[in-house]
Parts: sequence; C-alpha cells; structure tokens
Amino acid sequence: MAFKYVMRSFLRMRGAAMVAAGSFAKFETEDGRTDPPREEQRVRFQVKEFEKLSFDYLIKQSSIEAVNSASQALTVTYTAIESTSKEYRKLLGQLINLMEETMIFEVSDDHRDLIIEVRMEMQDKKEVLTQLLGYMEYVQKMAEAVTNVSFLAGMDNLSISLSERMEDAQKQKEREVKDNEKLEKEYYKIQEQCVRQNKTREKSENADSENVPEELNLD
Repeated sequence: MAFKYVMRSFLRMRGAAMVAAGSFAKFETEDGRTDPPREEQRVRFQVKEFEKLSFDYLIKQSSIEAVNSASQALTVTYTAIESTSKEYRKLLGQLINLMEETMIFEVSDDHRDLIIEVRMEMQDKKEVLTQLLGYMEYVQKMAEAVTNVSFLAGMDNLSISLSERMEDAQKQKEREVKDNEKLEKEYYKIQEQCVRQNKTREKSENADSENVPEELNLD
C-alpha cells in the first residue's frame, strides 16, 4: 500500500511537471527567433529536469521531515518533564516543611488538612511525571530509528545532529530524575521521623492516662 501510494504521488507529480514543461517550453528556431516553428524547421524543447521527482529525493525529504518531527518531540517532551519536575519538587519541599513543623510545634487541624491536600497534589504530579518519563523512552526510540534512517539516506549531518540532540535530552532528563530522587529521599526520611514521633507521643499520652489516680470517694 505504501509503495502504491508513493508511485501514484510520483506519477502525479511527474505528469503535472510534464504538462507544465510542455506549456512553457520555448520554441527556438535555428535563426534564434521565438516565432512558432514551421514544419520544415527543427524544434528544440527545453524540458525541466526531474531530479526532484526521483525516489532518492523523496526519501531524503521524508528523512528531513522525520528528523524535524523527532527533534520537536524530544524538545517538547523534555520541556514537559523539566516543568513538571520543578512543580513536583516544589510540592515536595512544601510538604517537608509542613511535616517538620508538626515535629516541632503543636499544630492545628487546619495544618494537618493542608498536609493531606499538598500530599494529594504531589501524588498527582508524580503520576504525570511517571507518564512523561515513559513517553520519553518511546520518543528516544523513535529518534534513534530516525537517526538510522537519515544516515542510510545519505544525510550524515542530520543524523549526527539528531544523535547529539538525543544525548543532550537524555542527560537533562537524568539530571531531573536525580534531583527528584534526592528530594524524595529527604521527604521519606522526614516522614519516617514523623511516624516515629507520633508513636512515641501516643505511648506517652497513654502512659500518662494510666497513671492518673482514681478520684477518692468521700461519701
């Protein structure tokens, strides 16, 4: 199906070019005049070349479009990952501060509700980030395939340029992932400390309630 489509496109373009070439061809007589030639005069047709209608040209044009699409997909995907990561780390930092305050001060119910709200926003952002990272893997595979295709089409410069773009996007993505993991470790550490402190506080409160003496009955 793809071959038939290319052949139809090629023949359609070739036919259109032949018509255009016939319509605008110059009629030159041997004496240099441009008058319509007579039967006894030799007519030379200057027909346009068809290099731009060859399969090699069509393959190279397709490779250029594929390289541009792959490069754009890499840029858009990484930009989304970078932006989402920053928002994710911002929520993580806010959540860490709120949890640290609970370890230092007696906080209100509004404070605890805020922790729950921020944690839910953080989890939603985490899901979006996970989806983007998964999408990035497929974009990189696509870009790698396009790199090979453009190289086989004889477009070495485009192939090298896209390869460099892939490496740069990969390094930037890994940097964002490392920054996220670093702050996540800090968050998990604070979360563990909060849990331990709450358990200790609950045990202390239970112990105090058990040690309260019963009221004397004076009746």
